[in-house]
Order: sequence, then structure tokens, then C-alpha cells
Amino acid sequence: MFESGGDITGFFASRSAHYREVARNELEMGMKTMEIMAEVYVTAFVAGPIAVMIMIVAENMSGQSSLSALMPYFFIFLPLGAIGMIWILSLVVPGESVEITRKESRSSVFDAGIPVVGTQRVDRVFTQEIEARKRLLRFAAILRSPLRHYMSDYRFGIVIGTMLGSVLVLLSMTGIFQDIFPRYPGEMMICLMTIVILVPLVVAYELRRYYVHQVEDQIPDFLRELLDLKDIGMTLQGAVKLISESKIGLLSSELRLVSKDVTFGTSISSALVRLEERVGVLMIKRVISLIVRASEVTDYIRDILIIAIEDMEHFLKMKRERYTVSFAYIMIIYLSFGIFLYTAYQLNVSFISSFQNLNTNIDISGNVLDMFRMSIMLGIFSGIMAGQLSSGSVLAGFKHVILFLVTAVVLFVYVL
Repeated sequence: MFESGGDITGFFASRSAHYREVARNELEMGMKTMEIMAEVYVTAFVAGPIAVMIMIVAENMSGQSSLSALMPYFFIFLPLGAIGMIWILSLVVPGESVEITRKESRSSVFDAGIPVVGTQRVDRVFTQEIEARKRLLRFAAILRSPLRHYMSDYRFGIVIGTMLGSVLVLLSMTGIFQDIFPRYPGEMMICLMTIVILVPLVVAYELRRYYVHQVEDQIPDFLRELLDLKDIGMTLQGAVKLISESKIGLLSSELRLVSKDVTFGTSISSALVRLEERVGVLMIKRVISLIVRASEVTDYIRDILIIAIEDMEHFLKMKRERYTVSFAYIMIIYLSFGIFLYTAYQLNVSFISSFQNLNTNIDISGNVLDMFRMSIMLGIFSGIMAGQLSSGSVLAGFKHVILFLVTAVVLFVYVL
């Protein structure tokens, strides 16, 4: 296909420039969409609920309750609107990849073995023993590094959250919520149930996100050191061995395993493939695949490494730009939710107390309950939307949901 190494380098350079331009256009379109969605959110999810709260309080003071009958529809259509906005964001705004995929390495330096012919029968007992041994080894690997497996597989967080939620349900059946929270036992049950279910997932996601960011930040340093060592004429095996002895973070321990595999007779290509299977991060898979393929088809690996470094730096620069822009929109969501809570506080404390000084009996218990329920709903969907704006992931919004719900509980249960 290519006549020389220069043709391969030129092909990689042109494709790299094309994909950078595509990524830049997608980011700009996503930023414009985020700006529009933030404006819609402030209008529909802050100004609207605040206006409804003020009108309900005014009607209750005048002895009317026509708007109170419309509250069930408010609790239906507002979540539907939030779900629609989150869905649109998921389609338009590119999400941050924190995927970790690991698989069992099946490469071997030995022959595949003698094939089984039709007259031979498979030893099922032996096969079952092999499978049982593999399951035992996988379980032992989980025990050796539970945190690594916990963040790699969300099923662990889901199981733990479900167990904690089940315990909470059993406690609620004993009537403990009515004793601790006599005013709002049902609403408190919803808040606590949501929090205890989401906390294990939040921990798993944030650990995974930290791990992926650390690996991605270390890839350019790894590639630069590899480029410098190739410039002085060192082989790929020697360069990897020398880099493994340096301190570049999480990749150092993995590169030491690569060097050990090469020492035991594994080819450098197979050892690097095992590295990407162990780490499981998408960007390390791309980089390792590029290095392996480039080393197989051309001697101009230096130019390929330069292109890979430029691509990685461009990718990290775009991530920082997105985070900077999305941070402003996250602050808008926090400020909007804070304004909602502050308005609820003023309506039920300062505003109502000014009328109570006039010896008028005003029952605000219904107002506070409606506002509490509204704050729970807004806290859940506002948190999810904050995660969608910041990282393009619902999981990234769960930590915001927990913080919003805790704030709402403190205000309506312990302050008002």
C-alpha cells in the first residue's frame, strides 16, 4: 500500500489533522448547545418553580387554593422536561470516556497444541477443573486488588447500593423514620434511599475517573521519553526497560511488568499488548496499538511518535477547554438551586413572620411540604444535568444529586 516510510508518516499526519478538525468542530457545537441548555434550564427549572411558589403562598394567604390542585401536573411535566433536556445533551455534547475494559490475555509463546480429531473425546472433567481454576484465580485477583476491580466494574457499586437501600427499607418498616423524622418521613425516606444507593456508584465512578485522568496525563511523558531514547539509537525493548525505571506515575509499574515479560522471552509487541489489556484505558490502547503497528511496518517510528504526542496533547487541551467552559454552567446550576432554596427560606421565615406579627394565623405547613418535594425533584434532575454538562455522563451527576439532596434536607427539616 505504501512505498516508503515517508508515505506512512504523511498518511498518519493527514488523518491526524483531519480528526483534530472534526473533534474541534464537535467541541464547538457542543459548547453552543450547552449555552442554550443552560439558559433554558434557568428559565424552566428556576424561574418557573419560584414563580409557582410565590403564587401558592399568596393564594394560601388569601384563602384560595386553585394552584395547589395543579401541583401534581407540575411534578409530572417538569421531570419530563428535564429528561428531554438530558437526552438532547447526551446526543449533541460528546461524553468523556472513562471506560476501562480488561480481558484475559491468551497470547502464548508455545504452539497451540495437537488438534482434537473427530474420534477423540474432550475430557469434560479436566475442562471443568480448568474453568474452576480460572474462577479461583479471578477471585484471588479481586482479593489482591479489590479497589481496582471495584472501580472497573460498576456492578459492585450497584450491588452494594442495593444492599444498603434494602437495609434502609427494612428499617423504615420498623417505624424508625416516623420517630426520627415525624414531619416528613416519606420525603426523608426518598432522600436517604437515593443517597445510600448513589454513594457506592459515585465512589466507583470518581475513582475510575481519577485513574483514567492519571493515565492520560502520563501518556505524553511516556511518549516523549520513548522518543528521546529512540533518537539516541536505543531499541524499543531497551527504551521501555529504561523508562520503566523512571517515575512517571501509574504507568511505571505497568512498564516494569512489560520489561519483565520481555526478560522472560516474550516479544516486545506481545508484552505491550498485555500492557494495554491490563490498563484498559481507551487512550493507552490507541497509543500502544499505534506503537506496535508502527514498529512492524516502518523504521520511521520517530515521526509516528511525534504525531502521537501532538494528538495526545491536543486531546488533553480540548478536555481542559471543555472543563473550563462547563464549570461556568455547573456554577449556574448551583447558583440557581441556591436561589430556589433561599427563596423558599425567605417566603417561609421572613415573609410569613411579618404577617404573624399582625396577629394573623397563617398555616404554612402545606407550603413547606410542597417546596420540600419540589426541591427533591429539582435536586435530582439538576444534579444529573450538571453531570451531563460537565462530563457527558449521568454517573458524573450523582455526586451533585447527593449534595443537592443533603442541602434540601438540612434546610427543610432542620432550619424551617
